[in-house]
Amino acid sequence: MSRPRLCRRVQFDLKVTYLKPQGIPISQLEIIKLTHEELEALRLKNIERLDQKSCVKK
Repeated sequence: MSRPRLCRRVQFDLKVTYLKPQGIPISQLEIIKLTHEELEALRLKNIERLDQKSCVKK
């Protein structure tokens, strides 16, 4: 039995298509697609400096 789906709020909408390091051609990079939930998790951890328990509450 799978977990029920929950509505999630994403408070960050990135307007760009690609993020990459400077000086490296995009043809040499591996493409990794992030979901909205993954992007929100990165925002909470790296920008707001929250720990895992605080992120879950938000």
